[in-house]
Amino acid sequence: MKKAGEMSSERSGHLNHRLTISVDDQFIRALKAYMKARRYAGVSEAIRDLAWGAFMEVEIAVSEDEKCMAALAYAYDFKTRNLASRLGGLYAESELVVSVSKSQSSARKFVEVAILKGQRKDVEQFAKKILAERGVTDGQLSLFRI
Repeated sequence: MKKAGEMSSERSGHLNHRLTISVDDQFIRALKAYMKARRYAGVSEAIRDLAWGAFMEVEIAVSEDEKCMAALAYAYDFKTRNLASRLGGLYAESELVVSVSKSQSSARKFVEVAILKGQRKDVEQFAKKILAERGVTDGQLSLFRI
């Protein structure tokens, strides 16, 4: 039985909850600017995405054993000895890798993005291996619930 403030979604079958919050004018201006920049049609969607982004930063949204997808982005110096082959070897040995794309950003650097899928703990462990390689810099892992 639903409690006050709960609504069932026809599309997802998940229970949605209605929240009421009080915010000041500065918050509203910032939210409207964010919504315009990101082309959000509704306030609820914008606030949900902002909240999920914050949850992901503190790893609340995806439990350690839950499956997720992830984007691992980093830069690397391709002239670092055997780095390209070491990275290729790590990708070839892993069942987590869905796809990899790279683009040359300067005379010595590439930016690479790997799409990963698996249990969060395995995805994070794999990302740490990649980011720990000598010559890899500016790495970031973004997790997504599935």
